[in-house]
Amino acid sequence: MKSEFQILSTKKLTDWQRGLFNQSLAITDTDFISIEYIQANIKNTPSAVIFTSQNAVVSVLEFNTENLFNYDNIFCVGDKTKSLLETNGFKVTHCEKYGVDLANFIVNQQVKEVTFFCGDIRLDEIPAKLVANNIRVQEVIVYKTLQKNINVTDNFDGVMFFSPSGVKSYIAAKNDVKPKAFCIGTTTALTASEYFKDVLVSDNPTIEDVIHKVNQYYV
Repeated sequence: MKSEFQILSTKKLTDWQRGLFNQSLAITDTDFISIEYIQANIKNTPSAVIFTSQNAVVSVLEFNTENLFNYDNIFCVGDKTKSLLETNGFKVTHCEKYGVDLANFIVNQQVKEVTFFCGDIRLDEIPAKLVANNIRVQEVIVYKTLQKNINVTDNFDGVMFFSPSGVKSYIAAKNDVKPKAFCIGTTTALTASEYFKDVLVSDNPTIEDVIHKVNQYYV
């Protein structure tokens, strides 16, 4: 039986994640961006560090694991980022779902300087908020985000996006903007809304919640 709706994920999904979709949906998944991990250039060692993605954690663990033991406070965004850190033996001081909330939390702590491990494409919300409150920020780029030129030939009813970079990669390849855009968070949704008429946002910033939003809409 032919599936009623065709869904494209701009990120490869695990078998378990694919199993979360309703059986009436046909899923195509492919990575629209790739990540290049790079050696961090850490000039000094403040007492606090910030991670906003699993990619940053993976890169630092690969190249600079020993430096993490020098930090009194490890702050992060996202439960999966926190889990990855804790799985590797590090204690997370505080975690928030969104970067702006983490920045607000740090402002209220006795923190004077932080190291922000990030990618070459990152939002200003955290460093801008911290600097505005007289907290010094050492930004350390630990990975690069690369667009992949993937042209979609099939007609999809919905497209799932997991980062602003994923949206921009999809658009750069001149793909169709008629499908509905399902986004992992408000920042990704804001980027998608520049190109798509119909944009839906998951209740929580996880891949599983985006899948749940797709199921809710079509089933």
